[in-house]
Amino acid sequence: MQHDNKHGQKISVKHYLNTNLKPKLSVQTNEDGYEEIHLYPIYVRIKVKGQLTRLKSKLTEYYSEDVFAHIQGENPLPHYSPLIQDIENEEYIIIQQILKQKPFDNPNFNLNTAVHWNFHYWPPYLLDTAVNSYLRSRVNNVFQEVATEVYHNDQEWINIDEIIHQVWVHDPESEDEGDLVETALLHFGEILPESPRTVAAMVFLYSHFIKEVRDLRNEYPPSFWQLQYYIDIMRNESGQYDPKYIPPIVRRELFTIREWVTGSFEDQFMRVIGDSRALEGIKIGINKMLMNDSEIAMAFKDAEER
Repeated sequence: MQHDNKHGQKISVKHYLNTNLKPKLSVQTNEDGYEEIHLYPIYVRIKVKGQLTRLKSKLTEYYSEDVFAHIQGENPLPHYSPLIQDIENEEYIIIQQILKQKPFDNPNFNLNTAVHWNFHYWPPYLLDTAVNSYLRSRVNNVFQEVATEVYHNDQEWINIDEIIHQVWVHDPESEDEGDLVETALLHFGEILPESPRTVAAMVFLYSHFIKEVRDLRNEYPPSFWQLQYYIDIMRNESGQYDPKYIPPIVRRELFTIREWVTGSFEDQFMRVIGDSRALEGIKIGINKMLMNDSEIAMAFKDAEER
């Protein structure tokens, strides 16, 4: 993918197989019996203002040289359409990250710094990551308010990743929310994983005991909280299985906000999930998110304009 501005200045982003690395080996059947296949990871080559850098793609599957050449050629098989869409999405996101650095207006622009520093921070561009990042922030704020009230200490910060599922050790009939929260926040037996599904589950669990969490839960439709669950289903159902190819099934990995603003995500959601009420709830939640988070709102606006 290539981006050209009105002055003819270019950002070039292209995926390739890194055949310099040691391959993974796989076996494929053919007319003569079995054939050993060498598989390589996908990397990205980026060029801006004469500067060149390479980095490992977020796409996790390995491919043979023949298959990847076929994917990048004319009339690729439908089996590989999820990968082709993901490659386009990743190239689009990388270009947006570079454009945010204003490379053609900044004489000190450094491509290595701009790309490698930003590559692992994509909340505004991936739909599920944007929503999860926003919800984590909202939940963090609620628990901070609760913890401040309990401890009477404005400097106390309770991170959501340090709050574990300890509610079951308490009396569910307890009406003393302060004691419940204090005890739960003190039981740091393990670190809560980064999983967004865990955050949603924790909110549903604590909403039965803590009014502030219950208010937050009720602020958004259930399907908005469950967006990650739906996208995981869409990832698993998006691929087309064919044992003749390696891998035999290619699934979508990256769902972007650009797909949301163009209506592509809605079409995929209805094809795989088929729940119009859930989709309407997600729309309501995203609209509220855009009103409350200016950074994510700007990313959605940019996606509409490009």
